[in-house]
This record gives sequence, structure tokens and C-alpha cells, in this order.
Amino acid sequence: MGQRRVAVGVASALLATSVLAVPPAVSSAAPAAPQEAADTPQVSPRSSSKVWLFDSPQRAVTRAAAGAAPSVPKGTGPVRNGTLVSFSLADRMEVKVNVGSGNLMVNTTDLTLPGIAGNVTLGASFNSLMLGSDLSVGAHGPGWRTRSGQDVKLYPADDSSVTYAAADGVVGKFTWTGSAYTTPGEFKAKLVKNGSGWKLTENDSGKELFFTSDGLLDKTEDRNDNVTDYSYSGGQLTQVVSDRGGQYARTATVTFVNGRLKTYEQSDAYNVIRTVSYTYDTNNRLKAIDLLGATRQYAFEYNSAGDLVKIWSKDDTYSLVTYDGQHRVTSFTQVTDNATNQGATTRFAYPTSSQTKMADPRQDLSQPVASVPHTTYDLNSDKRVTKATDPAGNERSKTYTPWQDVATTVSPEGSTVTNTYGANAGQSLTKSASPSGASASAAYANPATSTNPTANFQPSSSIDTQSNSSTYTYNGAGNRTSTADALAAKAEVDYNTNGTVKTSTDPANTGNPTTYTYNSDKQITTLTPPTGNGLAVKTFTYDVLGRVRTVAQGGCTTTYDWTKDDRLEKASYSGCGTNPTPVTYQYGRAGNLISRTDATGTTTYEWDNLNRLHRRTNPGTATFVYEHDLAGNLTGITDGRGMTKHYYNTRNWLVRTDTASGTRYNYSYDNDGNRTNTWFATDEGNSVYALRVKTTYDKSDRPTRITATRNSAAPATVFDVTYCYAKYTSGQPCSTATANDTGLRQWQKDETSGAISQFTYDKANRLTKATNYNGKTYDYTYDSNGNRKTVKVDGTTTQTLTYNTANQVTTTNNTYDNRGNQTRASAPSVNPVTYNGANQMTGANTGTYAYAGTDQVELTRAGTTTLQYGYEDQHGMPWLQSWTAAGTTVYVERDGLGTPLGLRINGTDTAFVLDGLGTPVAAVKANGTLAATYKYDPYGNATTTDETNLGASNLVRYTGGIYDQSTGFTKFGQRWYNPQQGRFTQQDSLSFIGSPDHGNRYAYASGNPINYTDPTGLFTWSGLVYASAGAAVTGAVTGCLSTILAGCVEGMVVGFVTGAVGGAVGYVIAQGQPE
Repeated sequence: MGQRRVAVGVASALLATSVLAVPPAVSSAAPAAPQEAADTPQVSPRSSSKVWLFDSPQRAVTRAAAGAAPSVPKGTGPVRNGTLVSFSLADRMEVKVNVGSGNLMVNTTDLTLPGIAGNVTLGASFNSLMLGSDLSVGAHGPGWRTRSGQDVKLYPADDSSVTYAAADGVVGKFTWTGSAYTTPGEFKAKLVKNGSGWKLTENDSGKELFFTSDGLLDKTEDRNDNVTDYSYSGGQLTQVVSDRGGQYARTATVTFVNGRLKTYEQSDAYNVIRTVSYTYDTNNRLKAIDLLGATRQYAFEYNSAGDLVKIWSKDDTYSLVTYDGQHRVTSFTQVTDNATNQGATTRFAYPTSSQTKMADPRQDLSQPVASVPHTTYDLNSDKRVTKATDPAGNERSKTYTPWQDVATTVSPEGSTVTNTYGANAGQSLTKSASPSGASASAAYANPATSTNPTANFQPSSSIDTQSNSSTYTYNGAGNRTSTADALAAKAEVDYNTNGTVKTSTDPANTGNPTTYTYNSDKQITTLTPPTGNGLAVKTFTYDVLGRVRTVAQGGCTTTYDWTKDDRLEKASYSGCGTNPTPVTYQYGRAGNLISRTDATGTTTYEWDNLNRLHRRTNPGTATFVYEHDLAGNLTGITDGRGMTKHYYNTRNWLVRTDTASGTRYNYSYDNDGNRTNTWFATDEGNSVYALRVKTTYDKSDRPTRITATRNSAAPATVFDVTYCYAKYTSGQPCSTATANDTGLRQWQKDETSGAISQFTYDKANRLTKATNYNGKTYDYTYDSNGNRKTVKVDGTTTQTLTYNTANQVTTTNNTYDNRGNQTRASAPSVNPVTYNGANQMTGANTGTYAYAGTDQVELTRAGTTTLQYGYEDQHGMPWLQSWTAAGTTVYVERDGLGTPLGLRINGTDTAFVLDGLGTPVAAVKANGTLAATYKYDPYGNATTTDETNLGASNLVRYTGGIYDQSTGFTKFGQRWYNPQQGRFTQQDSLSFIGSPDHGNRYAYASGNPINYTDPTGLFTWSGLVYASAGAAVTGAVTGCLSTILAGCVEGMVVGFVTGAVGGAVGYVIAQGQPE
């Protein structure tokens, strides 16, 4: 803890005080900060008869070295709402350039120690602007600093200010007013004197950082007093001990050689388990990092000015960096041809101190940045981007608060998002208003207390865009204990004194909680469900480094093996009637997965030098090849159909797709990047087409009308629907008045038939009524846990379901196993449903199913249908690339981010028409004829399917999920969804406890399928899907354009209550997932 100290008696200490240097006099021009008398020994709070003295008294002199406050250029580190361009070099190496300051930041994650409120990251951080500054040299040499511990430090000055060098290079100066420190805008925190040192309290998290009189980080404490401890000898870090896991898991020993940090080591009682080693060149600059004996190494080279000019991410792969005389990056090249040093070069120019220009790697390197298509960034005095002008001349602007939060954004279309920080002296977000008028707000009525000094930064209530309120309560330490929605449904959480969750209670289970128990190392060991259901207790064990070793439930055990650098190496299964083949993984030197072996065989992955998937070979003969341009755009896909090609404009937006048979798609966009038109089977000028889909948007970039017309020679409307987010008024068009925007779809109109569908929601934003929806009216009711109880269709009750305390259906002909998997369903009638030891559905009725990997993401066989997967989509899910049934292979055409465009069947191209949720509602052939139509109820149950002219059955169905014809289920990522019951057949592997909205692990889309989707099977997404820059993008990231502006605050309203106000979603627990 702190510098290593020697305990001596008080009398002896009085004789030894002369070894403590007296600080120089504080300048009379500045008010003096409170200081302990230098000639008075300080009694340890741990003992009334002992004091602590540094055993290297010379180091104590640094406490008072003071002088002027250190000067560091603005824009170092991951500054809040900075605009940083990322480069993918390795999965444990973060490389970014701040376009405002020109700073190159390189962060490595070399070792991780487990923590309760957050893990401790040990690694190295480089900031180019640190070179030549007053903080130019850290424990890893010039420009480099440790990411925690040694170089996370305070620097007191003779004007009584204290400069804080935070993790990864963010720096700010706390000025002394005579009675307190004034916090710089870089940090939302409070600094106070603490004995002879200081205490820094982070307002959002409640975390406290304690610094010694030398400014060294002594320890950190979370709001529950869990301590991460840093020990020093002679001012050099010797040990880090985190607050969770066994002794060996949470302890890292640190060594220094010649003033440079040399190693981190973790050992058990007998041997060193793993080591991170740092080597230095003859100038004592960081030369290489050897990672945990895992045959991985990063290496670095420098120019004579000390700039980091070459970064080796693996043996044969490196990047080159050039700079100007101020250590600002002028180019970053990810080399693809080592013989010529050529590759993907991103260039930066700084014509003035308030402007940066950036050209992407596709531009002509022989021309100056200003002479090729480029993005121009206008900057404020803090080096943050206030305006970005893209290569087409479109402008996006931002303003900031004094705390560097985004106050407003204005899109190229002129739409403005306004965020108000009206509490805690402007540090806490109190309102976010969208361009179209919907707004959400939060209040902070909790006073600070001695046990929770940051209580005033925790929201006491919030109001969503529907004017529904939620309230939040906390215990004495500041852990959220309850969330109550506008229906008074309250989810509760109780905690142990160390802040670990003790119990959690769903709204309908008052007095009957889920219980969590822990070992002495604060690791969860058992999870006991509430009574009144058949769920078995789940147990967990851990290896010596704190990784999950086994998860067991209902007699089934999964065992995990890990590499030294914490990558999953093997998952094996035992104890169940059906135990899957173990799954093993291998990784490349940059951390990319290069092979997976499971019951299906071995899948291999090849990556290019820019860490993009180039080739995937599935078991058997299926090989998929992916090509990219230098800017990272996916330009080609090659498989059994041939090659599909994508073309992009200067803004890197997809403008054209050519299928293997030569069928052409064209795309157009508005200035915000929303795709406004898709033409299929068209020509250069779109004068002829088989299908045109036109989409219009409101100021919040939500779709307001989708019109699909086929066959330009004899135009026929396929789909034409208007969407409105204001309440319906009979005989009136959709209101665009800002006062009327609700944030949810309130009605839609079929412009062909004139039919109007209205939507009604309860105060928990769950769908309760949909009128005239594809010709029928639906009514829904729910219990307080969010389970759908009843369904009426045109006034007649068609479904009534009851539930137990685990949110499982108890109505006749519905059963579950003791791991929570549904083994029988009444609607549709599916019996039996069987599962293996990996909780993969292997049988339903008479059909059988198989998967690749450890989960259900890659369904490889459904009955006699085989499926192939390829590239990852925008949700991180490998997309369905093709399937084969009855001798016919169907290929899925997709854009660059995975949005399904259509199908290729027996050499014929067919295009999809997608509705406002991304659901295929029709398919049109390249000759302009209608191939298929689909209609659904509000929860995605197909009510009409006509594939007469399609040529094969389509598996890409409701919101893009994979449809199973045998059961009627749809697979979304990890889980199977039953649209007739409006719920998943298995529990979410994530538990969002303390949340009425998200606590039900079987619920689909939080009971709001009109507005939300769940493409991964893990969490609800805003489902107001539109096409942006060549792909479907959810409302949560509405209007984000590449790297033009960071922060993506256009979607602030969407996630306001669940994120921006401090985690109202609740406490997240991974159920049986390896950490």
C-alpha cells in the first residue's frame, strides 16, 4: 500500500524527522494549499503507536519538488468526446489519432487483474504529444506511461495547484482557491487533501483514488470500500493487488531495471504462472512487449526526435507513422507490402491551429491532403471538433459544455439534438431532446452523505419520451437497490457489505428472490433461483487466475480451459445425457481467431494485415473469400455463386453492388447518410429497374415512409407504408410538430389500401393494442414481470398464458427442463424439444438440429437443411451466407454491414423489400415479377406467406432472423424465438437485475415489437431500422457517420434512461458465460 514503509516507534520517529525534506515556500502570489507540518511525524491511522517513514527518504524530496505546474499540450489520452480515428493492429493494442490535437495514442492491455467494480488493466500507454512536455518520460520511457499504478499520478506545484496525469494520458490541473481545488473540465471529480496526500473522488462511479505526499497512487476504493492496492519501494511500483479473486489471481509483482518497468508477474505458491516482459533500446526507450509467454510480441521503433515511427503488431506485420515538428501525426500507414512499405495510409494536415484535414487511405498519396477528397475538422481551443465537413461538403457541428459533454449537434440536414446538463454544476445530464421533439429527462434529488459522497450524482428519477416516470433508490453506499416504473412495478436488489449482489427480486416475486453466494475471494459460487419453479441451482468454480473454470446446473457441467493471456481455449461438457464434442480455439499473433474445432469439424479463418477477415473455410469444401479496399470497405465476396462486388463513393458509402450474375443494385442517400433509394436490376442512370425502394426520414433520421415499386416498364406498388411518431388524429396527416413527437411509432398507414394501424402502449412502453394491423386488431396484456398474459384477435381471446416465478409458461402443454430450456410448447404445438449439454436445441418434434461452436449462433443443420455462415454483421453476429435444401443452394446477398439485400436461387437474383423493422415483406425477381410476399402479426408470427414464384423457401424472415419451418421458431443470434407466444424459448445469458424493463430473461423486445428488435438474442435494440451509408443501423446510433464526429449523440434520447443517467438498466450478471 503506497510506498513500502518501515514501522518505528513514535519516540524513534521524533528523532528521525530530519530525513523528511521540508518543502520550499509556497509562492506568495497563490493561496496556500493545506499541508501537514513537515517536522511533525504523522501517526498511522492503523496504529496509535506507530508512524510510517519511507525507507528511501531521498525519494520523499519529490513531494516538494514542486516548481511550476507541468505543461502538457491539450488533447492527450482518450479525452471525453474527443474525435479519435482508430486503427486495428491487434486485439490487445488500441491505436488512435486525435484529429483535434494530432496526438497518437497507443494503449496495450498486457495483464488484467479481476475486480468487483471493474478489472485492473496493466499495460503501457504512449502519447506522442507527451514528448517534449514536462511529463515526457514515464516508467516505460519517453512518451510511455503505465496504464495504472506508477504513472497515474499527481504533480503538486508551487502555486498550490495539483496536476493529475490520469490513466492513458489524460491530464488536467486542479487549481487551489484558498479553500478548495477547482476541478478542470477534463475530469468529473473532486480533489481534497488527505493527511499528507490527496484523495480524488470520481463523481459518476464513486471510486476514490488515494495518493501519497509524493503524488503516487497508493490505492483505490470503490463505493463499497473494496481496495486495489499499489505498493512501492524507493518510489518504484513493486506490487498491485486487486479486490476480487484468489491471492494469485489478484496479485501482480512488478520489477524495475535501470528506472524502467521490466516485468509484471503472477505466481502461485511454487512457480511463476505468467509474465509480461518489457525490453528497452540503448536510449532506454520501450523496444518490445512480450505478452505472457503466449508467443506474442509488440515491438516499437523511433526516430531521433523520439517519435514512435514503427509499430510491429506481429512478426511480419507493422505500421509506419510520420509526424510534424510538434509530434503531431501526419500519416499512419498499415503496411500491406513489406517490400515497398506501401499499404493503407491515412493522412493528416494542420493548416492552422484551429483546423485539421484528413484524407483516407483511398486517396492519391502524391497529392497534398487539401488537394484530394478529405474531411475538414474545425477545432475549439480545447482541440475538440466543432465542425466536420466531409468530402462532399456536408457539415456536421457540435457544441460542448464546460465539462466537455456534447451540448448540441447539428446534422448535415440541419437537425439539432440538444442535451441539457442542469444538475451538479453542469456535470449531470438532465434532459436530452431529439431534433423531432421527443425528449427524456432525469432528476438528481439525492443529497450527498458521509457514506455516499457522490449520491447527488445518481439519478433519483427519470421521465422517458412517453412521459412515463421511473424512480430509483440506493443503499447507504450508493448501490442501486430498486427501480420502479410508472406502473409501480419494482425490481429490487440487495447487496453484501462488499457490494456484491446478495439477492435480486423481480416485480412479481416480492419476498421470493434469486440468491447469490460467494466464496471468500468475492467470486460468485452459487446462484439459487426463487422458489416455485423447476430451475436447478447453478454453481461456479474458478481457476488459479480467477477465470471461470466450471459452470454446472441440473447435472450438466461445462468446463473452460484458458490460454495464459485469458483467451478461451477449450469448452468441454459432461454430466448431461447428450454431451457435445468439446470445442477448441486457436488464435493468431494479433489475437484473431484462426481456427475452431467442434462437432462439425474445423473452421479456419485468415486475416489480412489490417485485421480484416479475408478467408473463412468451413468444414467440408465451403470457402468464402472477402476483399476490402484500403479504407476497410468490404468490396468483394466470393463463394459458390461467384463474386459479389461493392463500390463506394468518396464518403465511403456504398453506392453500387454487382451480383455474380451481373445484376446491379444502386443506392442513394440524404446528407445525413440515410439510404433514400435502392434500385435493383438497374442501369447506370436508374432509368430501368426491377425494383425501387424509396425511404424518407424525419429530423431524427427515423423512417417516415417506405415505398417499393417493381417493374419500371409497368410500375406496380409492392409496399407503401407511412410511419408516424405522433398520436393519431382522424383525417389528419402525421404531425411533425416537436410538441407531438413521442419517440415511439404511434400509427402507420398503408398508402395503397388506406388502412391505418394505431398502436397503444402501457406506462412500461409495452404494446397493448395494434388496430387493423395487416387486417386484424390485436390486444395484449402483461403481468408486472413483462410476461404476455393474453392475446385477443379482433376481440376474441386466442391465447391465455400463466407463469411461474421463473417467468416460465405454466399453461397446459408447456414444460421446461431444470436449466430453463422450454421442452414443450403449446403454440405452436412442439413436443418434445430436446437440448444437449451446451443448451443447444438439438431436437424439436421429429426434426434434429446441429451447431458450430459453444452456442446457437451458427445453426449448421435444421432437419435436412444445411447452413453456412461467413462475415460478421454490424451486430457482431456471423451472417447466414447460404443454405442448401432439397439439392438447391440459396445464397444471401448482403451489403457491407450485413443487411440482407436479397437471394440468389438457381442463378436467379431476387431482391427483398424490407419494412421499417428490417423484416422482408416481399421479394421481387430481376425481371420485375413478384416472387414472394409475407405478412406478420405484431410479434412476428407469419399470418400469410406466399412463395409461389420464389423457387425455394426463404429462411431470412422476421427482422432478419433465421426461420425454422418445422417449428415456426425464429433464431436470433444466441436464442430461438417463438413468435406465437411472443417470447424466447430459453433464458437470456445476461441477467439485467434491478430492471423492470429488462429483468425478464424470456421476454422479447421488452414487450414492444413495434419499435424494438433483438438481433443477437442477448439484448433489446431500438428497431427503427433504416439504411445508412450502405447498411441497416438501429436508432441507437441514428445518423452516425464514420469518424466525422465522435460521440454519436444523435441517439442520446434512445438510450437516455438506460445509460446516460447512470445505469438504470441495472446490474448485469453473465449467467454461465466465461468471463
